[in-house]
Formats: sequence, structure tokens, C-alpha cells
Amino acid sequence: MPTEKNRRILIIDDNRAIHDDFRKILVREDTSHLDALESSLFGEPAPAAAVTSYLVDSAYQGQEGVALVERRLAEGERYALVFLDMRMPPGWNGVETLERLWKVDPDIQVVICTAYSDCSWEDLLGKFGEVDRLLILKKPFDTAEVCQLACALTEKWRLARRAHLKLNQLRAMVDEQTRDLQQLAQSLRASEERYTIAAAAANDGLWDWDLLGDTVYYSPRWKAMLGFVESEIGSALTEWIDRLHPDDRVPVRAELDAHLTGRVEAFRAECRLRHKDGQYRWMLWRGLGVRDAAGRVVRMAGSQTDITERRVAEEQLRHDAFHDTLTGLANRALLSDRLERCLARLKRDPSLTFAVLFLDLDRFKLINDSLGHLTGDKLLLEIAQRLTGCVRATDTVMKIDHHSLARIGGDEFVLLLDGLREPEDALRVAERLLDTMSQPFNIDGHEIFSAFSVGVALSRPDYASPEEVLRDADTALYQAKSAGRGRYEVFDRAMHLTAMNRWQTENELRHALERDELCLHYQPIVSLDGRAVSQLEALVRWQHPQRGMVPPGEFIPVAEETGLIVPLGSWVLRRACAQLAEWRRVAGRPVSVAVNVSGKQFARAGFVAEVEQALAESGADPASLIVELTETVLMETGAVMQARLEGLRALGVRIHLDDFGTGYSS
Repeated sequence: MPTEKNRRILIIDDNRAIHDDFRKILVREDTSHLDALESSLFGEPAPAAAVTSYLVDSAYQGQEGVALVERRLAEGERYALVFLDMRMPPGWNGVETLERLWKVDPDIQVVICTAYSDCSWEDLLGKFGEVDRLLILKKPFDTAEVCQLACALTEKWRLARRAHLKLNQLRAMVDEQTRDLQQLAQSLRASEERYTIAAAAANDGLWDWDLLGDTVYYSPRWKAMLGFVESEIGSALTEWIDRLHPDDRVPVRAELDAHLTGRVEAFRAECRLRHKDGQYRWMLWRGLGVRDAAGRVVRMAGSQTDITERRVAEEQLRHDAFHDTLTGLANRALLSDRLERCLARLKRDPSLTFAVLFLDLDRFKLINDSLGHLTGDKLLLEIAQRLTGCVRATDTVMKIDHHSLARIGGDEFVLLLDGLREPEDALRVAERLLDTMSQPFNIDGHEIFSAFSVGVALSRPDYASPEEVLRDADTALYQAKSAGRGRYEVFDRAMHLTAMNRWQTENELRHALERDELCLHYQPIVSLDGRAVSQLEALVRWQHPQRGMVPPGEFIPVAEETGLIVPLGSWVLRRACAQLAEWRRVAGRPVSVAVNVSGKQFARAGFVAEVEQALAESGADPASLIVELTETVLMETGAVMQARLEGLRALGVRIHLDDFGTGYSS
């Protein structure tokens, strides 16, 4: 019997960080010392919650993973599940590794983890056929997805092992019956007695089909599983066949014929049988045939097991894997699958049109912070219901073939419109959504006004993957937010170029900080009376190795958006203090320098200590340093403003208000 407590999982990935992530998700910490402490403090401890425990092993190349599977198989400690990376240079890729894994252990279940679009389900189906031991998990994966996959697939593996054991038991029983049949003349009475006792004691329903006489014996338990008593079911094969669900008759007949003709060793079928109350119950049918000297099956015997609860649980797991737990809407995985189908149809017929609308609730974090996450969740539920109603109403008016509404993030929703008559219909839907969502929500007595921003991506023949469509819709959403929120924008290629330039600027700016490509220019402030330089303002410039001098207007907004403004501001502060000390040493008199400070930098708890350290390391006079802050910074950081200002004043640093009159007190 496979162990009930521990389930073995193997991670095959060339990235050590991925292994750490899986272990954080799957490996439970030992809390026995906490249980002992609780017992000593309070007496009898509370019963521990039933938690699935996983034994996780790691391999960093496909060859190493296959070797581990072989070793564990020899030791009798088989893996139930493998999370397999698709690309692991320089060794085997995921497909090669999978082929070798299944040669070693055909029952092992595999989840291919990939961040690339070159691993399609159609390719895997073409190579391995339709198998129930293979899934694809797109990177970056979600913790809930990994937990659900680990729980469902290891439980499925465990149930399969138990089913295999029961089949072996059934085979042994049928073998015994076959031997008894060969000695029928000598021991018919004893055999009948043993069979009668076994049928009465078995929890599963038993059946015995005489193909020559075309009669079937159904045990009392078999009949009771369908709600009938002994006398209500006869011995005809139609008692079983006629109760089959119409959708199951063809596949069950195919499985039965495959065993009768010798193509498969044992008969096995999962099907629905009509109960006496009219409902259908899921049953697992298993059996083996007895052949005569000519090789023809003359008798079959087997069992019937009620698996309704298992099938319902599997259906629920499948539903949970593709739906958002809070709203019940489709999740990213299901949305990606439907987008894949749209793209496949578009390749076959370029005249088809679909659109993706990326919706984001503006300032949702403020609602969570002020009213609490419970209210935030209720708001998301109300939003999902209102969006669903709006889409249905729109569908009725515009006759859209298909639509899918999904929640893919905290406050992010995506609407897929398939079969549009014309692209402009997507814009009409966006306008209708914005108008509908502008009406206030009433949550727990709070009137909440919400505003959405929408990014629209229309279908194009050159789209290769769902990720590209969502990326472009997200880019358009970013433009909508930048343009003032509460509006929609349609993606065009210029947006992508802008986003790529912004990404490239961010990436190169990180390297610029490391490679010391930044420099300070000093703008003098001249007194008109005597034309003397009264002070200077430090202005950061970027000496790019290929682009030359990059003006601040191109990189300061990116630094603010990405948070790089904090290390950038620290660098400016240290460099300006060092220059202050140098000028005083050379000129023999103090020179004042003003340094602009970002709101993000000023809001940090250690900002005053940072200024103090920069002054101490450089030896600059604190009175020569001027910290310039905007009105907006002071207003937005009001709660901490006084402590910061008093700390700077205690150091002797001067404080100037910059851009006065352009913010709150204009």
C-alpha cells in the first residue's frame, strides 16, 4: 500500500531559486516543539489539523532527475509527481526528460513548468497522445496553483495505486475462480459456496457474465447500489447496458470490445448508471475474461464500485483550478486557454475579430487601507456581479458570439470579446463599462465611488501567444491611467515602443548606478546686487556610454515610477556633500549647495540618518547643505513631516520649499 501520510514530489529545474520557492510552498515546518510547549502550558493540546505532508527532492538537470526516479523506484519509494522545467541548458529539455521519466516509471505524473510560448498543449498531445498524467503550469506560477496541483495530483496518484492493488486482488480472485472452473467436476459445490460467501461479504457489487448463455449474475450488493432489491433486476445484459448514460454507451462498448478481442489485458470503464430514483451515479467497472482453448472469452467476472464522490471531488478540483475563489469568475489559466483558442481560430480565419479589455480599479489600495480588506473583498464581489450584468446586457445589444470575464489579480479584471462584428464594438463596450462602473457602490453602509481605467487590445494576425495580447492590453491600461484615469485607451504599436523604451531606460539606469555613469552639474544662483554666486543647485545628469548626455526629463520620471529614485537620491546627496567639502577646502570659504529630495526618499524612516552620515563621511558643513522639498511632498507626508524637519534642523541643515505656488497653495 502507498503511504497515506507522506507524498513524494521531485522538482527538476536548473534554477535553484525555483527549488526554494517550491519548498516554501510544499514543505511543512516541524511544529512538534510548539505542540510540546502548548501541552506543558495548557495541558492537553488541541488536535493538530490534518495537513498533507510532501517529501520534496531536487534535481537540477534532466539526467539527474531520471537517475533519482530510478533509485527511488528500486527503493520502493516512488515519486507521485514531478514539476519539470521545459528549458534546462545544457542538458535535456523538458520533453526529452519526460520521455525518459515515463520509460522508467510510466505511472509518474508530470507538471511541465514553462514561461515560454513554444510549449503548446497541441505539440504535447501530438507526441504523447491524450494522457491524464501531464499538465502545463505557466511561469510565473501562483502559490495556490502549485498547492492545488500538488494536492490533486498526488491524491490522484494515491488513488490510482489503491485501484491498482484492488485490480490485482480482483485478478487473484478471478484466477482462483478459473482454477476452480477447471476442477468443476470435482469441486463445483465448494466453489459455489465460496463464491456465494464472497459476494455477500463484498462491499463492491459483483457480476459474472456467461457469454455462451448470454446471462449475467448480479450480486445483491450490485443491485442495492442502484437502489433495487433482489427481485427487481433480472439476469439479462440489458439490465446494465440500458441503464448506461447515453453519452457513455459508445466508450464503454469500445472498452469492452478491446478486452474481448485481446487488445487490452483487463476491462475497465468509468460510466454513469441510472439509479432507481432517476439520478445517475458514477460507477467504476472492472473485469477479466476467461478464454477457451480457441482464445475466445466465454466468461467474464468483475466488480462495480460507486465512485460518485470521487468524481464530484475531481470536478470541484478542476473548477477551482480554473476559477477565481473569491468571485467565481475565470482565472488567468482559463482566460489564457480561451485566448489560445481565439488565436488558433484567427490563424485559420484572419477575418475573425476579438478584443481584450484590461480593467483596473483606480485607488483600490486606498479602499483596503481605509475600510479594511473585508470591505475590499465585498467591493470586488459587487464589481464582478456588476461587470457580469453589464456584459450580458451588452451581449444582447451587440450580438457578440462569445465573451469571457476573468479576474487575474487583486483589482484587475479582463474581458475577452470574441466574434466582434466590427472593432468599434469593443470601444462601445468599454464606454458602457466605464459608465456602469461610475455608479456608486453601497458596501456595509459606505457609499464607495469607484473609477476604472481600461486598456483595449484588438486582435492582430501577428499575435503568437495570449501573453502578448494581455501585455498590449496592459500597456494601453497604463496609458489610460497616465492620461488621467477613469477612461480607456486602445493599444497601438507606439505604446509598445514607449513601454520598451521605458523598460530599457529603467534597466540601463540600474546599471548606470552600478557603473558610476551619473554626474552632477551645478546651476549657480547669482545675486543681482554685486553679481556674486550666492549658492548652487545640484542637478543630476546621466553620461550614457552610447547616447551621450541624457537629460533628467528622460530618466527622473522612470526613477520615480520604479523606486530607483531612492538610491539615485542617496547618490546625489553623498556626491554633493563631498563636493561641498572640496570647494570649501579649495576656496577657503563656505559655498551652499541645494539638493532636490524626492517624496519617496524623504518618507523613508532613515532619511535624517542618511543625511547625517553623508555629512559625516564628507566633512561638509551642515549649514552649507540645503534640502529642497516640494509642497506636494510635505502635504503627502504630513504624518511624518514634523519629525523629519526637526531632525534636519537639529543637524543644522537648511530647508527650502521648491516649486512654491504650483501645488496645494497655488
